[in-house]
Amino acid sequence: MAKGYGWFPSNTPKTVKPSEQLKRQVEAAFKPVLEEATAKLDPIEEPLSANKGLFFFGKWYRNFYYVYEKMKCPLNATVEEFDWGIARLRHIGNGKFNMAYFRHTEEWFDLFDHEDMTLEECVKAVKENPWFLANYV
Repeated sequence: MAKGYGWFPSNTPKTVKPSEQLKRQVEAAFKPVLEEATAKLDPIEEPLSANKGLFFFGKWYRNFYYVYEKMKCPLNATVEEFDWGIARLRHIGNGKFNMAYFRHTEEWFDLFDHEDMTLEECVKAVKENPWFLANYV
């Protein structure tokens, strides 16, 4: 009886390099969402007793589009600011994306119910899903 060891084909679709046009479309679709979420952040009151969100932003890195929150730390912290992941879109071709969220373990975790999504569905998920920005938008 086989124990299941060895090389097996993966069922997950490969990541596909997005075109420059698709990159611009994604950035344009997320810009109003990120601006709206940033506007709803509480103002910063000094001195800070805990990490505080400054703003949300998105950026491309290789074939992934990331949504981050820029965080400001209290005075006694080892760093002044850091970026905290909110969402990751992995382009899988034909304008479709798989989504992941940033776990407390500082690892990206793919959401299996957020696979093979259009750009509009991704924007809606980021706005409405509690894994992402539902508390801010």
